[in-house]
Amino acid sequence: MKPSPLEQAILAKYHEAYSGDGFPSPDKINVLARENSGSGRFIDLSAPLTSIVSHACGLPQAVEMEGLERGIGFVLFIELGKLDMLELFTYEESWDGEERPWRLVTVTADAGVGNA
Repeated sequence: MKPSPLEQAILAKYHEAYSGDGFPSPDKINVLARENSGSGRFIDLSAPLTSIVSHACGLPQAVEMEGLERGIGFVLFIELGKLDMLELFTYEESWDGEERPWRLVTVTADAGVGNA
């Protein structure tokens, strides 16, 4: 299955940041499984290998979403050069996993947000 619109937008931001390290474009990434936890979502991924060594990759961005006061954060896990999992998480809020109107925003050093 393909990434949802929100997942695809987040993966596109990772591609912009890490394409020089072989991060694949979102159209090359497939979703193996998706689980909503009640306060986030775990997305198991399948994609071509990248030269990024195993670690968790963050970006200075977050998701503002209708109905969530503090929005959604995200982190991507890479194991042995393979995209493993994208985790979306709220900041102590419940979320049913429905992608209500949203936008990606840049998180600034003073914890404010601006346009992505």
